[in-house]
Amino acid sequence: MINPMLHTLPPGTKLHNRYRIQEALSPNKYLVWDSQYSEPAVVTEFFPLEFDREADLGPYVAPRNENLYRAALTDFLRRGEQVRDRLEQLPSVIHVKDIFQSNRTGYIVEEYAAPPAGFLYADLAHRVAQTGPLPAEKFLPLLKPVLRDLGAAHQAGILHGKLTTDHLLLNDRGVLKLTFSFQADTLIAPQYGPEHDFVPDYIPSEVRSGEDYSPCGEVYSLCVAIYTCLTGLPPGEAWHRWSEMCGGFPTPGKLGLLPHWQDQIIMRGMDTRKDQRWRNMEELHAALYCPAWKRAAGKQFLSLWTFLKKKRGAKQVSLLHGLCAAGILSLILTGTILWQRAAAPEREPAWQSPDLLDGLTREQRALMSQGSFSDGDLSYHFPVPGIPTVTVTGYVGTGTEVTVPEEVQGFSVRGIEDRAFLGSGLKIIRLPDSLSYDPIYFPAGCTILGGKRTEDPPASGDTKLERQLRKTLGSD
Repeated sequence: MINPMLHTLPPGTKLHNRYRIQEALSPNKYLVWDSQYSEPAVVTEFFPLEFDREADLGPYVAPRNENLYRAALTDFLRRGEQVRDRLEQLPSVIHVKDIFQSNRTGYIVEEYAAPPAGFLYADLAHRVAQTGPLPAEKFLPLLKPVLRDLGAAHQAGILHGKLTTDHLLLNDRGVLKLTFSFQADTLIAPQYGPEHDFVPDYIPSEVRSGEDYSPCGEVYSLCVAIYTCLTGLPPGEAWHRWSEMCGGFPTPGKLGLLPHWQDQIIMRGMDTRKDQRWRNMEELHAALYCPAWKRAAGKQFLSLWTFLKKKRGAKQVSLLHGLCAAGILSLILTGTILWQRAAAPEREPAWQSPDLLDGLTREQRALMSQGSFSDGDLSYHFPVPGIPTVTVTGYVGTGTEVTVPEEVQGFSVRGIEDRAFLGSGLKIIRLPDSLSYDPIYFPAGCTILGGKRTEDPPASGDTKLERQLRKTLGSD
């Protein structure tokens, strides 16, 4: 049983000598005041619900859970770094402002999306629950840049993995933003199965069967979120309430909320069969926001062809009919294009996903799209997208000696994360002469050969572990 009084931090608590908690948004998320920039922010704390809090603000971790806890904390911080470094140029994504460790755990700081006047929360889940379905003519234009930036995030190798209306935020300026999720409340990522009851409508069937999330799976989750915003209910509840009235599944088109052509696009994205869905966000974007003149030209062509074939077989259509059809179609297309240019002189340029992996081999592109990989005894990740350098993130071997190379898989090794070698039991670590390191982050009693030391040896007799603990406890 979780004790909320022992799990959440009270208002007024100051983190990192900078962030003062104003209120708890959930057991792991807080609205804080950033004293450095004098603005609100949102802090997510890695604090598995299995633990309680000690007097010094840190979680109590039983020794038997220590390795599992550190591995989950590393994944939490790495996810925050990936979102910060790779998605900071996407305007529709809630940006990660800061990442730090304190109280024997980790924190991710994000920008705050203030809700519009009259609303307590900015997320669309609360918005729909409070005001009902959102009008399609207002909601779909707001969603367009979010869908575009989500496709760019997929190109950068980052999937959302938990896309629901809770993660779509409408701020007080009327801008829709997407916030990424961080696994902060459990040691093990959830396993979705047929019996799992966590937002079941948003989980594609292939993920329930054991496959990993993919861009196609995220298309499904986003279309379910669109459906929920337009109808006011998730698909499962809508089926139970309206199926008899609609004579089948209650699509937004049957409920009179969407034109037929857009209704078909959303329903294709919600298809339980993966091979029948839109494959990625680019395809969904192109279909959902198809210009009106293209649809009109297509309809006119079909109507003309039906007229010419009326009471005749396709082979009996005369050459004259074909020439007439071509002439009429040319006039329709010319008039439509001229009207389109007059009505919208500033046409929006066609959007293309940025290729962040240009100039790399196929194998290197595969590694970059994954974001991290292991080679021998060491694991690595890419700290900045598009720049082919890697950072050592951990030691996965069992020996007492390891050598950090200057280059791995064709990428230059440029750094070592603070927690890469903690608790590994190593005795000797060999570094390239050009690689900088801080000895405080290496195991006590470990010999470092090579590299450039960035900290002078202390005058006192403190051990590295004592200095690390003093630095952590004194940061707040």
